[in-house]
Amino acid sequence: YMETRKIVLDGDDPKWKSILNIIRSVKTGSSYSWPDTKRIYSKDELESAKFLQLIIKTAFEPCGEELGTIYDESTVCPLCGAGRTQVSELILNVRKIPKKRDISSSIADEWVVSDKFVRVFRGNNMAGAEFLPVIDCKKGEVSTKYFQIKITGTVGRSAKPPTQFGIDLFDLDIDEKGKYVCPYGHVSGFNILSELYIHKENWDGSDIAVTEDMIGQRMGLLVPKPLIVISQRFYRILKKEKIRGFREEVVHVV
Repeated sequence: YMETRKIVLDGDDPKWKSILNIIRSVKTGSSYSWPDTKRIYSKDELESAKFLQLIIKTAFEPCGEELGTIYDESTVCPLCGAGRTQVSELILNVRKIPKKRDISSSIADEWVVSDKFVRVFRGNNMAGAEFLPVIDCKKGEVSTKYFQIKITGTVGRSAKPPTQFGIDLFDLDIDEKGKYVCPYGHVSGFNILSELYIHKENWDGSDIAVTEDMIGQRMGLLVPKPLIVISQRFYRILKKEKIRGFREEVVHVV
């Protein structure tokens, strides 16, 4: 039997210090788990933001690598594991792709969108992405319902500080030993702990773009991933067209 309690505090509440000390003392045991952070915004905050981070909510498996998708590993950074190059079409079991989502990801961060997403993107003359075929591993045929999205737009490197990276919310100090920070600049940390900040002059004008730096680590099928940023214009279209499968956070410009 395990009792669970929900504690809700403001970010600047002084009680955080004592709670964090308790969590740090037990987090190696079974009573600790990684929290899912969700920031809540007013309608005005979302509609006034020039950029928003698009966070894909749903992951599925198996991933493409398990089903025959070929990657060139010669381009991978030997220290952080980032930088592999996909050299074949993406092969997936399309029956495992969430049907009620217009954007989702394999556990290896292979991003997939629905035909509706593609129509909305192209029909509104959005910029910053290409759509590649997905091969159904069962039939060996190109799917007509799903596409791999390749984001070509860039916002450059995240601005850090003030963007904060680290291991988790209960160790707010940035990974002091640098275990999850690539010295070559590919990976900025294991997770992003704050809202994302970018430099406006590094944005290439695309409606959907990614950061040059990434988060995460190479561990089995898992790979480092960039953060996805969308323009306010595209965000409003996604909401108007009821595109499903993502949540949003405000991106700040410095």
